[in-house]
Amino acid sequence: MVEEDTTVARPALWEATPTPMVESFHAAIWYILRYCGNVIDAAELLSWRTLLQIPLRVTAGMRTSIRMGEELELFLRLALRIPSWMQVRQIEEQYAEQIHVRLALDRLSTVFVDKQNDGEERRQDDTFLRIMDGKGVAKLLLTNNGEGVKEVLQTARVRELRQLAQLQREDVRRGKQKEEEGEVDTKVCHDDYCDGDTVNIESAEAGIDDFTTGKSPAAGVRRSSTGLPSRKEDLIHHILAMDFPEALFAATWDAVVGPICRVHQRLKESVCRVCELLHVLTCHCGTGGIFSVLGRFHPTRPLSAALWLLAPRLLLQRDVRVVCMPTPPWWQINGVSGEGPFSVLAPLCLFSSSGSLTSYVGALRLHQKLIEASAAKAGRGGGLVFAMGSHNAVEDALVLLQQQQPLGRKREYSEVNNSGGPSDPVSCGRMCTQEAGAINNEGGILTVEFMLQRGGLLYEHLLPFLPKYAWFACAELLVPLLQYNKRYDLANQWLQRLLEEPVHIVKSACGAVTFPFYYRPQKRGKWWHRVAQNLALLGNKKAALEILEKQQRVWRQHSSTTHRCVRVESFKSLPVTLQRRVRLLSAVFPSVKGTSRGVQNRVALYNAVNEYHRLHSCRRFDRIAIERTLASLHCSLLRWTPLPASHTCFTNQLLVAKELTIYATRDAMEPNLWGDPSHSMASCSVEKHALRWFGAGPSQNTGWLGLHCEGRWLACLARLLLWDAYVFVPTRDGCEGVELETTAAGVPDYIWLSPLQDHPLDLISSTAFCQRRRRIIEERLEFFEACSRETLIEYVKRRCRLKDTPNSSDSNPVRDGLSGREELQGECESEVSLLSSEDGELVLLGQPNLRQDERQEDLLPSFFFHDNASVSQKVDVGELHLLSLLQAIPQVPLCALLRRIYLSPPEEGYSICFSGFPDLVLWREAPLSLVEPEFKLVEVKSPNDRLSDKQMAAIDALCRCGFDVTVARVVESDQTAKRKGPSKNHRLVPDRVQDGVLLDAEHVLE
Repeated sequence: MVEEDTTVARPALWEATPTPMVESFHAAIWYILRYCGNVIDAAELLSWRTLLQIPLRVTAGMRTSIRMGEELELFLRLALRIPSWMQVRQIEEQYAEQIHVRLALDRLSTVFVDKQNDGEERRQDDTFLRIMDGKGVAKLLLTNNGEGVKEVLQTARVRELRQLAQLQREDVRRGKQKEEEGEVDTKVCHDDYCDGDTVNIESAEAGIDDFTTGKSPAAGVRRSSTGLPSRKEDLIHHILAMDFPEALFAATWDAVVGPICRVHQRLKESVCRVCELLHVLTCHCGTGGIFSVLGRFHPTRPLSAALWLLAPRLLLQRDVRVVCMPTPPWWQINGVSGEGPFSVLAPLCLFSSSGSLTSYVGALRLHQKLIEASAAKAGRGGGLVFAMGSHNAVEDALVLLQQQQPLGRKREYSEVNNSGGPSDPVSCGRMCTQEAGAINNEGGILTVEFMLQRGGLLYEHLLPFLPKYAWFACAELLVPLLQYNKRYDLANQWLQRLLEEPVHIVKSACGAVTFPFYYRPQKRGKWWHRVAQNLALLGNKKAALEILEKQQRVWRQHSSTTHRCVRVESFKSLPVTLQRRVRLLSAVFPSVKGTSRGVQNRVALYNAVNEYHRLHSCRRFDRIAIERTLASLHCSLLRWTPLPASHTCFTNQLLVAKELTIYATRDAMEPNLWGDPSHSMASCSVEKHALRWFGAGPSQNTGWLGLHCEGRWLACLARLLLWDAYVFVPTRDGCEGVELETTAAGVPDYIWLSPLQDHPLDLISSTAFCQRRRRIIEERLEFFEACSRETLIEYVKRRCRLKDTPNSSDSNPVRDGLSGREELQGECESEVSLLSSEDGELVLLGQPNLRQDERQEDLLPSFFFHDNASVSQKVDVGELHLLSLLQAIPQVPLCALLRRIYLSPPEEGYSICFSGFPDLVLWREAPLSLVEPEFKLVEVKSPNDRLSDKQMAAIDALCRCGFDVTVARVVESDQTAKRKGPSKNHRLVPDRVQDGVLLDAEHVLE
């Protein structure tokens, strides 16, 4: 549950649709039933049906001008709030401009959830919404002092509780004063249970009026709040300990707090269950999901935030060309055929049983807690107690999953570990048992296990929906917590399990050959490095050195032999061991009726080669970290032995950037802030100080423009320039080299499960993503290398999500065909500014002027104007001044960098990752000369900071592609003044791209 999200409830949503939460709720249930409907129990379905019928039941037989669905809209918003009880006054203040709150509350409080038989007693708790005034609160307070009463009092603010306690105290004083004067009516007695409307009402109303109007207290009555607790919990205990009549408290509560309400508890739990299942489809353990809307917010948000964040996404899908989502009320129709987004595809069930879904939801909850604990670096989630509790939870869940597997599957796992690797055949006897439900698709229902059995790594993007994968994701987050609490032995146990234990295994018909799937194989280098570090911290440096040396030999051998099998083109060109593995896997992946034997062999070939790559590849920055640790361990154990060249074979080939020194003065009050040595400007961060230095450096007329965005500029440009690859649908567009494997598998790719995805599901694996789209990426990069800068800018503008402008078919062709509703949806997205503050009057020099009879479509390829996506698939670049940057960025180095990231062989270690890039992006809109560069990347470092492994790998890639990269080191001016002479190594060099220099191993490993 979550408090009201102001980013979602802004007026633009209400203007676009009167009931945004209702539409989000309909879409959520529709997708949950589509992908998880086979594991939802009947009681849950009945509760959801009751919720969907609220608009019909509360308006049955009534004539009103209220909009249809307002009651359900209000009910959903109240059900998603954290507290059970809420003030009606606050609800009216928040929703009065959009919903008829009072009328909706009255109707929800009079309609019962379940139909009652004649003569059966009805209770107030059986209605959709229970409203309780002061009399009900007072009666509850006098009859019960448990947690329920405290929960009711929690609805009042601290100020209101203080008023409540003070008025009660003042009334007691008034009563005592009247008793002394002999004016007390015998009917008014605290021990008599009289009618609440006649008990001391005049005294309560007088005190309330005086208190609310600010009048001075009467003589003899002190109106001071001295003596009342300041904390809310203490105030609640103080009120519970007071002795007061029921009518007095009721009148005081109505005047100070007002009526309160609570939604039906069972239906509230059902709404939360919908949000929880929506989160499963949205962000499965941090890897992106069917909706992919939760990857942008802070990790401390609860699971119920999914329904709030889905509403703005639905607005962008209102007028898509193909109906891709249900329209309410789909649940009233007998059957929903024709309402589905993929009516031509067989239904996909992400979970094979209710137990697997329950286990997955449990892993998702723990995953959220571990993310929050990782974000709190100081406390680390409560220390060792939390880490050990999480360790036990993950271990128990994995044991339970192992017990639920058939005996054949357990035996397979143990023999895979004993065989020494997945490339060896695993003999399991002549077993012909099949896992129940794993590869059975009765009734045309496909499961994740069935698709993995058909295509193997072709469907590895569905692995994150397996419960064991989700628990392994928790184990990955658990490792840093254990290391922080110095439990290196347990951390190594989990790392070894991530490296050696598969999350899923498919096998041949008789179980003689198996094919394991491992958890995030691209991180294997990082985990081996952590294992060695933990062993060194435990005192076993010799074992750590042996592990890293072994992995270094494996990767070095793999890099020298895999150039022949990168493209999966020919079986005969593979090494003998891989050819043998292909023949074995031909028995694992069965042939589909209607496909040839040669096509089926391509599935086995694809899986064998990619299995080899995933288990023997290592990311570039992981290689740097491993070689640095290797050198450190070698110096510690073999001090007098020269460092072997094989230990630094990778880092010795890295290219380095030129360096310059920027003088600054550290702020005396805030050590992290830096200022100009002349104290002419205010102190700021080290990156902003470097931007100032380039804007007011030695040459005042340089004209540099700068931005602190690290790798975000490249991520946006890659998504824009390769937009067709990111919105690629294999079954529609086709792909070279992979469509035959997909046909042989006999089932669709399922990389797009909904039109609300930000990314295709196979983006979790860079290798699979690039192999499916290799032809498209090559064509786009060849076009951008040869096209003009103006064409490149126009291509980018057509695929950006821009702020709405007045409709003009000539000025904004990408908006053609969109309705007014879709144009309004742009207000719900962050406004995009492709231009800098001075770009409004900018003129592109050398841009050709076409005559009126000329058509630009005749000069450009068809994909330039191809627009087969909705507005939601356009790229939101935020406040990045992309157009101004594109006027200066060199096209050839940019295309070379994208080619290196997306089209490099897997053994080179590149991945679709934009972290580690330099902090600053500098460019000139008007170059000073034709020789000097217009574009510069600057990595800023403070005195005690050094380049990380990711930054070294990113700088090497940028230098190899021809970018001008500089490392700016900020130095305190007081320290530099003490030096004997100026350092020639840190003078500002001319703005030109220098040739790369081989990095010395001692410089890397220092």
